[in-house]
Amino acid sequence: MNDYEIQANMAEEVVEDEVDLLCVQILRRLSQLKQRKAADVALKTICDATIAELQQRSREVKARAFKREQARDVYTETIAETEVAMQKVMATADVVAEVLQADVAQDDPNDIPEATEAEILTRGDSAQLTDSDGSAANKAKAKRRKKRAKS
Repeated sequence: MNDYEIQANMAEEVVEDEVDLLCVQILRRLSQLKQRKAADVALKTICDATIAELQQRSREVKARAFKREQARDVYTETIAETEVAMQKVMATADVVAEVLQADVAQDDPNDIPEATEAEILTRGDSAQLTDSDGSAANKAKAKRRKKRAKS
């Protein structure tokens, strides 16, 4: 064999060795990519499950928020109605107070009715019943007149 053929055989062997080396490297890289792909698919599955769970929670939170908004609206309406009713009660009370004050202003301060026996008994004031001349009743009247005059 001549030098040229030896060099050609050696070149072919080098090329074959390089091709074999490249094939091994490609197969190793392919294996690595398959492993990464499997890991990515597993991670995607986990992420999809997490997303589904979070979406469910989001729906639940939105439902609770909607119910709370409805309750708030009902409470606001009830409070408004209560305030209107309270204003009506206050207006009625003011009118009644004005009527009573006008009525009291027209009353004679000396016109105080005598206490009935039932009132005297409920008060426990037996001294007025035993006093035959009515002086205790007159004293009580005078006392009430003084209180009215002061106020």
